[in-house]
Amino acid sequence: MSETAPHLGALLQAMDLPPDLAVHAPLSAQRRLHTMPLRDSALVRGLPAEFDDNCWLTVAEGDEELPQVKLNLHAGKRQYRGVHLALLSKTGAYNLLLGDDHVRVFVGSQTVMRGGIQLFRRPTLFIGDHCTFGHARLIVANCDMVIGEDAQFSDEVVIQGSDQHPIFDLDSGQLLNGQRHHVRLERHVWVGRRAMLMPDVTLGEGCIVAAGAVVTASVPPHTVVGGVPAKILRERVRWAREFPSGNAR
Repeated sequence: MSETAPHLGALLQAMDLPPDLAVHAPLSAQRRLHTMPLRDSALVRGLPAEFDDNCWLTVAEGDEELPQVKLNLHAGKRQYRGVHLALLSKTGAYNLLLGDDHVRVFVGSQTVMRGGIQLFRRPTLFIGDHCTFGHARLIVANCDMVIGEDAQFSDEVVIQGSDQHPIFDLDSGQLLNGQRHHVRLERHVWVGRRAMLMPDVTLGEGCIVAAGAVVTASVPPHTVVGGVPAKILRERVRWAREFPSGNAR
């Protein structure tokens, strides 16, 4: 890989991420990007681990100062292969737990990420531009997770990309939950406080997840859902980040 990746499309290709994800990163698409060996970055300085020639860190030129990102290593793992982290925002504070090899993480420009991300079993995580996380825990294991542009997350949100442990049939010994999963949020989704998103759901553009909801099925665009499990509460809505000027709260 070249140490310069001047275009977002080239970066997504290098990371084996779908090229159509570029629609969720219009700010990132306008920036020049710089890719360096992960082992040469300050991000891994002092960690008791080795990162091979296929481990990379990509940042936006001019934003080489990373946010408060802390890399944590899974217990006992000291050698990593095929990790690519593209961190294009310099704001936020979060932990990345590297559980396995072949990890792909993209965090878009002007995204404020707070919380923790667990990465196991060839995970891919794409977070678009201008997303805001009050505090979230993302479990990305055997999962492809996409969070579209301009998403808003309140405090203590959990996105459960898959089961974290295997489940077997007692009689046959068959593994019951080994399939790969996905979670996809289209642009401008709002997830309320202490909500939980479960595996294999898609949240349509502009939808709203009420506080405390547990989402187990896909949500149509411009819809409010709430409850356990979440049900449709209202359709044909839109939301904004700020109340109109002069409107009482």
